Amino acid sequence: MNKRLLRFFIIAWLIYWILYVLVLVIFKTIAEKEFDITTIILSGLFLSVLVTGMIGFGTYFAIKPKINYLESTQAEPPSFSNTQKGYYENITIPFKDLKNKIAKKWIITYVNNDEKIIKCCSKINLYNWGCGAYLKFDEANKKLQCAFFPLSSNKGKNNLLGNFDLLFGNKLKTN
Repeated sequence: MNKRLLRFFIIAWLIYWILYVLVLVIFKTIAEKEFDITTIILSGLFLSVLVTGMIGFGTYFAIKPKINYLESTQAEPPSFSNTQKGYYENITIPFKDLKNKIAKKWIITYVNNDEKIIKCCSKINLYNWGCGAYLKFDEANKKLQCAFFPLSSNKGKNNLLGNFDLLFGNKLKTN
């Protein structure tokens, strides 16, 4: 997950840098002013590193505890604020098939086959940092305990929750 975030911030930095240089060159050309392309590139490099670095640093440390939880071996449900806990009943598929179904749509960050625990998250993009999920399957009672939490905003949690509702064919029941 950390590699995905790093790649995301590098792409954002590169886009910001290119756009800064292009806009400045266009404005200077339209204004018919002389300019040194090297100075524009270097100033754009400095500003883009500064801006994306500050945004990336703040974002990373805001979601770092949630990322660490998703990748940890901790077997307890998360205790983050804004976590929605509940369960799905009448889950008739085996744990292995459940894991495969989840892996098709989400990124699995941790699996414990002995305790039947899956931690997963949705993909992140520029507009939505996604959501994390903790799932503990009780095959004897055909019940799936769930905890959903957004990595940054509610929008990701609601999308992931809706997708799980579709996957299991019923709504999440709250405890």
